[in-house]
Amino acid sequence: MNRDYTFKITNTISFIYDSRIENIISRYKMTLQAASNVILPLLNSKTFFLKLIREECLENTMKFVFEAASNNQSLTLTLVDDVFIINYKNETYSYRFDWDKNNFYLSLISFFQKLKDREIKEKIDSHYLYIDIIFANRKFRFEIPYDIKYYLDGVYFSSLKENASIIDLMRIYHDRFFTGQTAYEKGIESIVSIFMTEDGKDILLDKLILREGMVEKYYLSSLKKQVQVSIEGSIHEENKITIKNYDNPEETSLDEEIRNLYYQSRKLELNFGEKKAFIISRARKKE
Repeated sequence: MNRDYTFKITNTISFIYDSRIENIISRYKMTLQAASNVILPLLNSKTFFLKLIREECLENTMKFVFEAASNNQSLTLTLVDDVFIINYKNETYSYRFDWDKNNFYLSLISFFQKLKDREIKEKIDSHYLYIDIIFANRKFRFEIPYDIKYYLDGVYFSSLKENASIIDLMRIYHDRFFTGQTAYEKGIESIVSIFMTEDGKDILLDKLILREGMVEKYYLSSLKKQVQVSIEGSIHEENKITIKNYDNPEETSLDEEIRNLYYQSRKLELNFGEKKAFIISRARKKE
């Protein structure tokens, strides 16, 4: 799905509406005309009926929620300043727009898709691609410098399962993104993370900061009886162990969890060192 669109401005509007909302229509005519270019293809129609559902007074602006209906189909359109949001079936599109005397310029700033077992949120901002893949109790996040002009289909992440590890995320980054990044983008931090969702809050479990495709910093966790044991570090500093929710130390032994985390972190550090040595060796051969 493309991120940027251009449409010709016309003197006619592509929808009908109740005369009682004439003032709102007049005030937001350009926004509604811009949104119509997205709504019409979704409803597969040449026109639609626009109905005001509600309006809200926010801190510094107004928010309007409409229903657009045609051909026994409908969607929800929300206006807030220069952004309009379309909710249609299991997808949500958030657009920012601008215009000159001839054209509308639309930019899809975020995209949400609800699938059978997961939700996928994508956002492109300041040449970064942000992706959240959300299961019932887990959230997987990619934050990648990746200057692309389109959004990725949910099928792109079909191999990712709810029990995936942080190493699985690193592999997906290498397989799907690293080869497509420019040399400059590879030299900037790429981040993969895993969160546990509990009571509406995201609790960080694991996180890798990658540069040139290699692990530069890590944060790894283990859970036992609601106790979270975490280790963080890098090849440049000593490991640090953090323990949270440790209320009954006599009843809970964490020795095995700590040993496993040290083992995992050591594997990451060795992996970094081996790859770095390989890259240096290859560079010297080219010289």
